[in-house]
Amino acid sequence: IIRPQYGTTSNNTKGNDTVTTKLKVIDVSEHQGRIDWNRVKNNIDGAIIRCGYGDDIMSQDDKQYANNLSECERLKIPHGVYLYSYAVNDTQAESELAHILRLIKGHKFEYPIFLDCEQAGTESYAERACKIVCDGLIAAGYKAGVYSSLYWWNNYLSSVTEYMRWVAQWASACTYNGDYLMWQYGTGRVDG
Repeated sequence: IIRPQYGTTSNNTKGNDTVTTKLKVIDVSEHQGRIDWNRVKNNIDGAIIRCGYGDDIMSQDDKQYANNLSECERLKIPHGVYLYSYAVNDTQAESELAHILRLIKGHKFEYPIFLDCEQAGTESYAERACKIVCDGLIAAGYKAGVYSSLYWWNNYLSSVTEYMRWVAQWASACTYNGDYLMWQYGTGRVDG
């Protein structure tokens, strides 16, 4: 689900009510293996591609990132990126920012670049990690966002309000009380 107040879809508003636009956007990483993007293209509206996880170490780049990115670019599939965070201090958060920037340099994205915050043990530092990474992405000219579960948004990320939010909640409706750009509501399969 894309919410127009972020300016990503259209001016579908009437009075104070915001009309949402539902798009099928998939979350992909090396865990899906080598994707046949020619087959996938006609079944989706976009993709969010994992570029890696943790510190700026090449062995922590997602093994399918380069292929997934080049295929989305070749086929003109709207896309964004995310990095899975393990940061528990400023040094690690700065390394995660460097990791993202290294992998997105020279590319254009229709969707934001997200920091994925959900790793056990990072709860008390997650808000600070979001600030370091997202402010760094914005300073570099990118749209920045944060991905997490409804539980994390309500319990650990409640003050993270200045960046686009991607909420994961496996339910028939998203019950997050704040504004959000995207709602991930389950798992599924797409041809390809």
